Amino acid sequence: MPDVRVAPHLDHLNLGSNCITDRGVLGLVHAASRAPRERLERLMLSGNKIGDGGAMALARALEVGVAFPALKMLAIGTNANMSSG
Repeated sequence: MPDVRVAPHLDHLNLGSNCITDRGVLGLVHAASRAPRERLERLMLSGNKIGDGGAMALARALEVGVAFPALKMLAIGTNANMSSG
């Protein structure tokens, strides 16, 4: 996976309706986990193609605190259940 830089001052990110798949969610989680001072508070992922795998990966990352430590709001509704993300 390519190295992705995260903007340390970014606090809102709207990626809604961008055809993001499970693979894209894994990339976001990977990038956020490599940014210890990342302070994203609002992440909008609605209207994409995130399936169960991507949703579970995001939930696990949030649960164990490996990514998005400052997250207060997550929008992930209206995603197509794509099995091959």
